[in-house]
Amino acid sequence: MSKFEVTEYGNKLEILKFPDHYVAIPVTVDSSNVSAVNGKKIVPAGTIVGGTDASILDDPEELAVKGYTAGTKASVATGTGQDYKITWTARRVGAAGNSISVTITGSADASLGVAVSGKDITITLEKDTSIKSTVDEVIAAVAAHPVAGKLVVGVGEAGKGDTIMAAASKASLANGADSVPAIIDGVLLNDVDVTYGDAPGAMLIHGFVDATKLPSDLVLDDIIKDTLPLIKFIA
Repeated sequence: MSKFEVTEYGNKLEILKFPDHYVAIPVTVDSSNVSAVNGKKIVPAGTIVGGTDASILDDPEELAVKGYTAGTKASVATGTGQDYKITWTARRVGAAGNSISVTITGSADASLGVAVSGKDITITLEKDTSIKSTVDEVIAAVAAHPVAGKLVVGVGEAGKGDTIMAAASKASLANGADSVPAIIDGVLLNDVDVTYGDAPGAMLIHGFVDATKLPSDLVLDDIIKDTLPLIKFIA
């Protein structure tokens, strides 16, 4: 695949992992809804952009706009206010994570174990005369479970990993939200100054992107990666 000649409109090609291997096309970047910082309206390199009403790849006259908003992961904390607090966060972004629940039991003699029914995770604590399982052990047991480990990840309080756990009633994850759909065509290759109106830029449609150089507010989720299969984001 041949490489287009690209005019640099802002910063150098800092987001590219391999600057000699990429394909970009010229676009006109929309100046609407861009906030000014220190008197300048800059759309930063790495911004996910697409056409306003149709794909830019289908209609080159379409303005490139930032319309995609990444969703959030659902989460819940068990043991709030205690040293054995664990925050459970859904592995995947989206409202579907709100249907996951975590129950921690420790009422009978048992070994540490994890069971999943649908999206309900039940953790059984090790107990004989008293509970033996620690925060770190519980987190590790969930991570190692072939189903639960794909649903949630647990994080304990700093320095409290050796704390003995306690039972906790069923807690449902909450506040997960789906991404706001938009047309996703590519990645803005350079900073574009739209202070004085719509301005020319370059949109990456194929290449290797350094994920650490992307805008800090950008969440690389599966929707972006699936929609842009010719762009590889490398940390």
